[in-house]
Amino acid sequence: MIRKSSQSVMLSASERSAAKLNYSAGSTRQRGTALIVAMVLIFMMTILGLTAMRDSSLEKRMTTNSVHKLTAFQAAESATELTINNNDN
Repeated sequence: MIRKSSQSVMLSASERSAAKLNYSAGSTRQRGTALIVAMVLIFMMTILGLTAMRDSSLEKRMTTNSVHKLTAFQAAESATELTINNNDN
Protein backbone atom coordinates (compact mmCIF):
# COMPACT_ATOMS: atom_id res chain seq x y z
CA MET A 1 0.00 0.00 0.00
CA ILE A 2 1.36 3.39 -0.93
CA ARG A 3 0.80 6.21 1.49
CA LYS A 4 1.68 9.62 0.19
CA SER A 5 2.91 12.20 2.59
CA SER A 6 3.75 15.76 1.74
CA GLN A 7 7.47 14.97 1.23
CA SER A 8 7.96 11.30 0.30
CA VAL A 9 6.27 8.07 -0.73
CA MET A 10 6.09 5.36 1.95
CA LEU A 11 6.12 1.69 0.90
CA SER A 12 5.33 -1.31 3.07
CA ALA A 13 8.12 -3.83 3.80
CA SER A 14 6.80 -6.41 1.29
CA GLU A 15 6.52 -3.76 -1.43
CA ARG A 16 10.08 -2.59 -0.74
CA SER A 17 11.49 -6.14 -0.96
CA ALA A 18 9.56 -6.77 -4.20
CA ALA A 19 10.84 -3.50 -5.64
CA LYS A 20 14.37 -4.40 -4.57
CA LEU A 21 14.16 -7.81 -6.29
CA ASN A 22 12.86 -6.26 -9.50
CA TYR A 23 15.61 -3.63 -9.46
CA SER A 24 18.42 -6.09 -8.83
CA ALA A 25 17.20 -8.52 -11.51
CA GLY A 26 17.07 -5.75 -14.11
CA SER A 27 20.39 -4.35 -12.98
CA THR A 28 22.08 -7.75 -13.28
CA ARG A 29 20.67 -8.21 -16.76
CA GLN A 30 21.91 -4.77 -17.76
CA ARG A 31 25.38 -5.44 -16.40
CA GLY A 32 25.48 -8.74 -18.29
CA THR A 33 24.47 -7.02 -21.50
CA ALA A 34 27.08 -4.30 -20.99
CA LEU A 35 29.71 -6.98 -20.43
CA ILE A 36 28.79 -8.78 -23.65
CA VAL A 37 28.76 -5.54 -25.64
CA ALA A 38 32.17 -4.57 -24.21
CA MET A 39 33.61 -8.00 -25.01
CA VAL A 40 32.31 -7.86 -28.60
CA LEU A 41 33.82 -4.38 -29.06
CA ILE A 42 37.17 -5.52 -27.66
CA PHE A 43 37.12 -8.56 -29.96
CA MET A 44 36.37 -6.37 -32.98
CA MET A 45 39.15 -3.93 -32.06
CA THR A 46 41.58 -6.84 -31.65
CA ILE A 47 40.71 -8.19 -35.10
CA LEU A 48 41.10 -4.70 -36.56
CA GLY A 49 44.51 -4.30 -34.90
CA LEU A 50 45.72 -7.70 -36.10
CA THR A 51 44.60 -6.90 -39.64
CA ALA A 52 46.41 -3.56 -39.57
CA MET A 53 49.59 -5.25 -38.31
CA ARG A 54 49.41 -7.89 -41.03
CA ASP A 55 48.87 -5.26 -43.72
CA SER A 56 51.79 -3.14 -42.51
CA SER A 57 54.05 -6.21 -42.46
CA LEU A 58 53.03 -7.01 -46.03
CA GLU A 59 53.70 -3.43 -47.14
CA LYS A 60 57.12 -3.53 -45.46
CA ARG A 61 58.03 -6.73 -47.32
CA MET A 62 56.81 -5.24 -50.60
CA THR A 63 58.92 -2.11 -50.06
CA THR A 64 61.99 -4.13 -49.12
CA ASN A 65 61.60 -6.31 -52.23
CA SER A 66 61.23 -3.21 -54.39
CA VAL A 67 64.42 -1.69 -52.96
CA HIS A 68 66.31 -4.97 -53.49
CA LYS A 69 65.02 -5.16 -57.08
CA LEU A 70 66.17 -1.62 -57.84
CA THR A 71 69.56 -2.23 -56.20
CA ALA A 72 70.08 -5.40 -58.23
CA PHE A 73 69.03 -3.62 -61.43
CA GLN A 74 71.44 -0.75 -60.77
CA ALA A 75 74.28 -3.17 -59.96
CA ALA A 76 73.62 -5.09 -63.20
CA GLU A 77 73.47 -1.88 -65.21
CA SER A 78 76.69 -0.65 -63.62
CA ALA A 79 78.43 -3.93 -64.39
CA THR A 80 77.19 -3.73 -67.99
CA GLU A 81 78.54 -0.18 -68.34
CA LEU A 82 81.92 -1.24 -66.90
CA THR A 83 82.12 -4.16 -69.31
CA ILE A 84 81.25 -1.97 -72.29
CA ASN A 85 83.78 0.72 -71.25
CA ASN A 86 86.55 -1.87 -70.69
CA ASN A 87 85.97 -3.43 -74.14
CA ASP A 88 86.27 -0.03 -75.80
CA ASN A 89 89.80 0.48 -74.39
